[in-house]
Amino acid sequence: MPAGPGGRTERTLWPDVPELFLDGRLIDTASGLEAVAHAAEPVAASSDAGGQPVHDAVACRPAGPVAIRADDRDRLGTEIVTATAGQYAAVSLALLAVIDTACGRIEAQWATSTDGRTWRRPFRRPLFAIDGYTRIEDALHDAATLPYPRAGRGSILFSCRPAHGRRPGPRAYRLRRDGWLSLDAGSHRGTLVTRPMRWPGTAASGGDPWLAVNARVRRGGTMVVRVLDEHGAAWPGLSRRGIDGSDRVQADSPVLPVTWNGRRGTGHLDLAGKVVRLRFDLTHASLFSFCVYRRRQ
Repeated sequence: MPAGPGGRTERTLWPDVPELFLDGRLIDTASGLEAVAHAAEPVAASSDAGGQPVHDAVACRPAGPVAIRADDRDRLGTEIVTATAGQYAAVSLALLAVIDTACGRIEAQWATSTDGRTWRRPFRRPLFAIDGYTRIEDALHDAATLPYPRAGRGSILFSCRPAHGRRPGPRAYRLRRDGWLSLDAGSHRGTLVTRPMRWPGTAASGGDPWLAVNARVRRGGTMVVRVLDEHGAAWPGLSRRGIDGSDRVQADSPVLPVTWNGRRGTGHLDLAGKVVRLRFDLTHASLFSFCVYRRRQ
């Protein structure tokens, strides 16, 4: 993903709302990282993996259809017959039903927007694809009834309503929570630095805020988080304690607590209400999102 422009654009970290990399507005600098879009996996039709809210402030909230048309990057004959838009965390996100009318193939894709009018489709990889239509009318029917996804505790669930004439196949698909996009590093270290963000205050958040990452750290890999001031220097609350960075993160989970010398809360680091940047250094790892929590998960 290209790095966002530098500068002192400040945003507030809202407790319990994941910070995503879908539009690049969080990123000041990035190197050694590859942006990867992920596909959803088929699950049993009876699965209720998406039934429980992730937490109170976050859900896939549909807002209705928007007009998104195929462009010159799509194959000739491609149609987008419906695009259901909504809010996912703090991002405007649309779920697209993209049909190749030549073969009757339907794919679910996604797009993001910062203003609700102009939509970006940086990846054309399908979330999932459904084949086997005997009539193009059936493909058009399924596209028009593709519902907005549901947010689950550890995943996002998509369902489809097959039209008459379609062969049996998967009826539900599951994506890792916040799993639309990851920033990946291989054997060489990848680094990402966010733009300046205001850390939530302890009193306003109802507890001692703690940082978590949604990450997949593969065997032999690691991830370290560093807190910087708004100018990119080491945070004084850490340097005074002789701490260079967080403890190593070495696991695979949508919620991986980040600790400093074994402590999860950040009150002792004097971050409340301060403008900071976060630096992520990772190898053999994928970073999907991060979040400041105000309570136990």
